[in-house]
Amino acid sequence: MLRAVLICTVFCIPVLSMEPEWFRKPTEAGYSVDTYWFGVGQSARLKRSIDEAKATVAGQIETTISQKTIMKDTETQTGLVSQYRKFRQSDIRSTIRQTLANVQIVKQENAGGRYYVMAVLDKAQYQSGLRSQLQQLNRDLNIELAYQNVLESANRYEQALIKFDSLLAKAKQYNTLLTVYNYIASTPFMPQYDGLTLVDIQAKHAAFMAAFSFDSETPTAINVGLGQLADTPVRVRLRWKDNPVANVQIRVTYSDGTVLGDYTTNADGGVAIQPYGLPLAASEQYIEAHLRLTGPAQQWQAALPAPVKSFYTLSNRTLTPVAVTVDAADAGWNKQLKRPLRSAFRAIGYSVDDSAIAVQARVDIESEKTMKSYQKNNYYIAGSLVLTAYHDGQPVMAPVSIPFKALAKNRKKAIQTIANDMVFPKIQMLELLVLTGGHEE
Repeated sequence: MLRAVLICTVFCIPVLSMEPEWFRKPTEAGYSVDTYWFGVGQSARLKRSIDEAKATVAGQIETTISQKTIMKDTETQTGLVSQYRKFRQSDIRSTIRQTLANVQIVKQENAGGRYYVMAVLDKAQYQSGLRSQLQQLNRDLNIELAYQNVLESANRYEQALIKFDSLLAKAKQYNTLLTVYNYIASTPFMPQYDGLTLVDIQAKHAAFMAAFSFDSETPTAINVGLGQLADTPVRVRLRWKDNPVANVQIRVTYSDGTVLGDYTTNADGGVAIQPYGLPLAASEQYIEAHLRLTGPAQQWQAALPAPVKSFYTLSNRTLTPVAVTVDAADAGWNKQLKRPLRSAFRAIGYSVDDSAIAVQARVDIESEKTMKSYQKNNYYIAGSLVLTAYHDGQPVMAPVSIPFKALAKNRKKAIQTIANDMVFPKIQMLELLVLTGGHEE
């Protein structure tokens, strides 16, 4: 123990004595603590010492704000949560550190291989700088809000929505600067233009979004033939304050997630949708129209009106039988694909038998190779399954191509994987057969 004390006496005292006296008690003639904030820093590198001194100055400003906040909380008995925390302490700290351009280095000394720095910041000058920034932000917000109103008046709703990005970002910056200024200044900031705080802009944004309406103009369920296009289209319309909203994308899906298609609102804000009679349970026979924003406006997707449901009922129709054949030279494809193809068609209500209507499956191989790998599954195959509808031996529509790929132990296993995992979109099958005219009452 005695030895440790002696070592500390020999080595610690000289190190401490290298610190300048002013570093331990930061003061400087001509710089009063009433009108300046002080900060010191020390490091083996000068730049780091200066950065540390500036950070200490920032800490002095934070302390000033914190002390005034605690005092106000005590005076007004606002409860357990201090107003300082309410104004987002991290945002305030970040803002303070970004507004230290006028910090002055008044002392700098190199002792024992370390740099010691003292920095000061004029309180009045700092307040003046904040006031100038607030005045500029206030003017900028007023100009941008006026432009946003112009976009609304010109029916450029998507651009008006995107404009809220910069409005909200600047309003947040404005709020934080305002908080800092009002806590360190003797009198609060008086803006040239009112109604530009973050709460004001958020309220305007909420009102803008609430003005959208998205409704169906087809009040009752429509009748649709099984697997056929509806004779009567479903119509939906998008408006903003009763004004039509054009050029907005709408995705239409069935209740089971099958995508019917993407549409774009016309000059009247509407779209006409002709659904197929997809064979779903009675309670699930409906389509949903979803508004879809693109680009920067996507972040406001959740604030748009809810999807519009339109119900349909299936008329009493039966589907004619369908013959399924696989056009592949390799018997492996014929054997593995025929069963899942038949099962897929049966699942949507077709009887699979010999018929004048036929669905032919052609296999197009794009890549087939054995991978150089020590893994168990190293046989790779990729390509497309091409479905074509024929009537009395003549093709009646363009082929429907469904891509596939598989990695398996060998070729046989790869074909089995493709056959088992192949997803045949119901809407594609129905579309393929609708165009054959293969239905009967």
